[in-house]
Amino acid sequence: MCNLYPANKDVNGGIPAAVKAVGDYYFYLREGFRAINPNIDVIIGETGWPSEGHSFNDSPNSIQNLQNYWVQMGDWASQNGVKVQLFEAIDEPWKNDENNLDPNNPGGKFGAEAHYGWWKRLSNADPNSYVEK
Repeated sequence: MCNLYPANKDVNGGIPAAVKAVGDYYFYLREGFRAINPNIDVIIGETGWPSEGHSFNDSPNSIQNLQNYWVQMGDWASQNGVKVQLFEAIDEPWKNDENNLDPNNPGGKFGAEAHYGWWKRLSNADPNSYVEK
């Protein structure tokens, strides 16, 4: 299981470039793993694009980019017969950028994983307030 996210240079090239870069790196890793064990099933265990907030790769974050990445990554996975788990179903607001900035982390991007979800919760007081982005 590989956790693969596009690099900074790839996200700045747009969603198709980012998907291609993740796919190319996956094939590179799979080839290496299969050289050790030809029977291994290699999957992408985690990939995604945040809808807002900080990201480790300084991606241009928006709901539209999140949606486009999920759709294009899903298309790539179907075309190539690769199992992919997209990160993640629901936003994790407890990883909020403003509350979790780590002064010891270069760039202060500790809260980068707060907004990768396809759904978000509108209210902590209402456990049924999830909406699709």
